[in-house]
Amino acid sequence: MTTLTPQHARTFATLVAKTSKCLDVLVEVLLEEQKALAQHLPAALESVLPRKQQVLAELQPLVQGRDQLQQALGLPPGIAGGDQLLGTLPADSPPARAWARLRELAARVEELNRKNGQLVQHGQKTARTALGILTGRRNEPGLYGRRGGNRTTLAGHTLGTV
Repeated sequence: MTTLTPQHARTFATLVAKTSKCLDVLVEVLLEEQKALAQHLPAALESVLPRKQQVLAELQPLVQGRDQLQQALGLPPGIAGGDQLLGTLPADSPPARAWARLRELAARVEELNRKNGQLVQHGQKTARTALGILTGRRNEPGLYGRRGGNRTTLAGHTLGTV
């Protein structure tokens, strides 16, 4: 690892503080998204999604900047590199406390995002079931698979590829 200069330390601290502020906002947005999904409020969901995209757009350069700084210091990007960078400092130092808070926020965001994804999947399943009941068709999986490919073939033959 390259020696951590005072300038590197200030830059890292600034990036961590700004990232934490963005993550605070993202937690709020994800909670609003969760409420809109759970209560089936499409209008609320439509207003939350642009805000979520905005926060993610603000977050991306901060994370990239921190990763670049860590790599310039000979450390891996991401949480692992930040842990290594701060591993030499006392746990109760302001930078270490700020990093611990960022890690907690990141874990909270990950958990909220996972729960929201589950709500989306449940909503899709419910909608497919309702459509099956209304149309009299059996409940079939979506037309496209996870990789975007068509799950169906005609008599076992592929009709074409793109």
